[in-house]
Amino acid sequence: MALGLNIAGVCPACQAGGVTFRWTRCFNRRAVTRCGKCGKALESRLSLVAYLLMIFYLQVWAIVGAIALFITVAGGAWLLACAILAAFYLTVVLPAKWLHSLDVRPYSPLAV
Repeated sequence: MALGLNIAGVCPACQAGGVTFRWTRCFNRRAVTRCGKCGKALESRLSLVAYLLMIFYLQVWAIVGAIALFITVAGGAWLLACAILAAFYLTVVLPAKWLHSLDVRPYSPLAV
């Protein structure tokens, strides 16, 4: 039994697991990707409340993290700067990817 955080969704077309969204697209309300097994286009759309909360959290973390990152780089504490970047990835990027993996559906360009 493997313990860990599953941040990958399931393809609704072929039921293949491991559908993830690029971290650069996870901060959009609507993220689009392709299934690695069948090649179908998939999308995930966050609710407005979840999206606004995620963006607010991102902005607060970015301001505080940018100030801390500037201070550590100016002081020459490179290991601490890397720790700040790792903390940003673990506390902001992974939850954003996880939110998008909760609701994976076939991509429909006509849906608004």
